[in-house]
Amino acid sequence: LEDQQLGGSIMWGVGEIPTVMVAIGVALQWSRTDARETRRKDRAADRNNEAELAAYNNMFANLAKRDASSSEGDR
Repeated sequence: LEDQQLGGSIMWGVGEIPTVMVAIGVALQWSRTDARETRRKDRAADRNNEAELAAYNNMFANLAKRDASSSEGDR
């Protein structure tokens, strides 16, 4: 019985090695993909003079104006 438990433990331990290797591979690919996506978005922002960021900031400016005008009407 002890031999079977030892064998089972060894098989379980050895079986974890491929799982860890796959997890490391996935994490590396994810990191590389994220870095590529970031570089791509940075290049696009440089090409269009940060148009997406300007639109995003403009949206918040418009929301702030709307909120300011609605709070003035409540007084």
